[in-house]
Amino acid sequence: MGTDDETPGWAAPEEPGTFIPPSWQAPGTQQPEARPGTGSLGSIVAGVAGRTPKKKRGCLRKIMIAIAVFIVLFTALGIWVFKSTAGAEKEAHAFVNEVVAGEADAAYARTAGSFREKFSKLDFTTGVESNHAEFGDAKISNVGRFISSKTGCPSRAVMTYRLVSGATNSSKSPSTSYARIVLQKVAGAWKVVDPSFTASEPSTDLADGEGC
Repeated sequence: MGTDDETPGWAAPEEPGTFIPPSWQAPGTQQPEARPGTGSLGSIVAGVAGRTPKKKRGCLRKIMIAIAVFIVLFTALGIWVFKSTAGAEKEAHAFVNEVVAGEADAAYARTAGSFREKFSKLDFTTGVESNHAEFGDAKISNVGRFISSKTGCPSRAVMTYRLVSGATNSSKSPSTSYARIVLQKVAGAWKVVDPSFTASEPSTDLADGEGC
């Protein structure tokens, strides 16, 4: 048998400059077991691709939770504003209707003690009669509302109304005016503290002297 005969399982020793691929394995040896975290580039890419949907679902879930919380808070705020202004609006609306109808006694009874200290019933009645003569047939509609509730301060509310007179009277040209009613909560009840009737639409914001 010559020295150049090929023997099964035998490979020529590596010569200088010869490259042996990493996948080469001598016959009879066992393939090493893959360790966690190792593998081919394809395996790593597949693993990352497999985790991507979970991350997306997690982000989507967080966004949906944030939106739900925002909706709940916004709804709660709306309910609070509605409940807070409901009593004040009812009182202000009744007051404006009584002034327009010329019912001075009923309207004066809705005012707070601080208002009565500034305006006597006689002065108030004179103003009501003047407004009744001008807006006795007016159509009244609420156009704005605002409530202020600060710690240590009495709750205050501002209601604004549009008064359109002469709309149903063909012999009278329609005219528009506005009412701004400032109320304050006194002993748990809303009372009128500053009523005013103007030609232009007033602001619902409280002035510095009207707040706490």
